[in-house]
Amino acid sequence: MENNQKEIERNEVVNVNYAQPKFWHRVMANFVDFFLFILLFLSAFIGMRTIALNIPSYQAVEKKINDIQIASGMYVKDPNDSSKNIDTVYYLDRYVSLYGNEFDGVGEDGGAPTGKIGIIVSSINKLINYCGDESVTPKERYLELVSYYDNMRLEAITDDGVHYFVKDGENIIPNETLAGSAEKRQLYYKNVYVPIVEKRCIPFLESNVTEYRESYRTEFNYLVFFELPVSYVIAAILVYYIPPLIMRRGRMTLGKALYRIGLVDDRVLSPTFWRFTVRFLILLVGEFILSLFTFGLPFIISFSLMAFSKKKQGFPDYMLHLYEIDASKANIYMDYVEAALKNELHGDAVDFSMEKPL
Repeated sequence: MENNQKEIERNEVVNVNYAQPKFWHRVMANFVDFFLFILLFLSAFIGMRTIALNIPSYQAVEKKINDIQIASGMYVKDPNDSSKNIDTVYYLDRYVSLYGNEFDGVGEDGGAPTGKIGIIVSSINKLINYCGDESVTPKERYLELVSYYDNMRLEAITDDGVHYFVKDGENIIPNETLAGSAEKRQLYYKNVYVPIVEKRCIPFLESNVTEYRESYRTEFNYLVFFELPVSYVIAAILVYYIPPLIMRRGRMTLGKALYRIGLVDDRVLSPTFWRFTVRFLILLVGEFILSLFTFGLPFIISFSLMAFSKKKQGFPDYMLHLYEIDASKANIYMDYVEAALKNELHGDAVDFSMEKPL
């Protein structure tokens, strides 16, 4: 075989004409691959999410978040699933129909409130009491919450300019002249209490309760540094690395195989394992991962190179002198010996060239 190869290198002229694939074929092949990537990424993410949920340290963080949510009064147990918490406003709008007899009234015989207004006021007061502990919230932030709640109640007025609450010495009490108006109570609930909870109380809990904020940060770190990147890499390997390792001749992904688009190197042969592996790493790090932090800029640059550059190469191909060719018009060879021997069977001398110069 060694002598045969030397004979080929001395005497054979190898003619193989390669053509660039149609641009829309390349676009559609990339679209197919990207679609498969999204499907596999979502599947992998579900798997990684399941794994994370079963890690003891993650479960401890989840329990801490749930406990703080209930203790703050901003959340209640979901009546349909006790393992989940839902925010107070969602609970009231979905499960409670009465608005109550007083703006901050309690239930019969001084029991727990049963109407929307009574329940939401109770939840706000619970948050204020919870945050009053300086080990939970810094005192200055707690005082800001109290001041905000007091000012919101005192500034709230009906359409005809009547205040819903008035001051009685140091206390803020409901305006008794409005207590019997069901319509005005309903508007007050929707226009005052709901915004207080959604726009102030819940954000306050997330930003100013130290343990809650740190627990959420830990949970976020699991998502950003474990679930998402592992899913991302798995999907990229399954779509852009494994199929070309199997389809060695032209290093085709499934999308490229569908449109018969192969890859050749500057020898005009199928890329070697190591060269293709480096190409995948550039694709993974230089395009996929960096695109997450740059609003897809590497993808845009690579696509622009593929569309408008003289040799129609994406960024990884440009870096490694690789070219996409139309594999439906000519065979892709693994080495020069194979090219010469296969063409020799047909009595043709061969020499590599491109229909469009690369």
